[in-house]
Amino acid sequence: MDNQSLIHIKLDFEEAVEGKKDILEAEADLLRLLQTMKRYKILRQKELTLKAKLHTKIRTITTRIKKLKTLLPKIKIQEITPKEEKPNSRHLRTKLKTTQNSTQLDRELADIQNKLKELGR
Repeated sequence: MDNQSLIHIKLDFEEAVEGKKDILEAEADLLRLLQTMKRYKILRQKELTLKAKLHTKIRTITTRIKKLKTLLPKIKIQEITPKEEKPNSRHLRTKLKTTQNSTQLDRELADIQNKLKELGR
């Protein structure tokens, strides 16, 4: 380099120390980033090997299942038709009780509403 192209700037002592601290902190941050990237690369490699192993195991399992299907005898399953439901006496009783309860509740509600109207007058 030519001496003519160089520019010199005078810095105070505190400014020089701060500049050096900033540069050192930036270097430390970059080194930490490199360490993190290396760890990520190792973990990613482990992940890929585990995925490959899993893929091969899945393939072997599917081939074994196919072999088992061919070796096992085939079963004919008859279709079961659902029987028509006959009304239960219990079911009818519960329906009657619920309708009786609902009519009784309706009557009580009407009584309460009448009492409220009387009090409101």
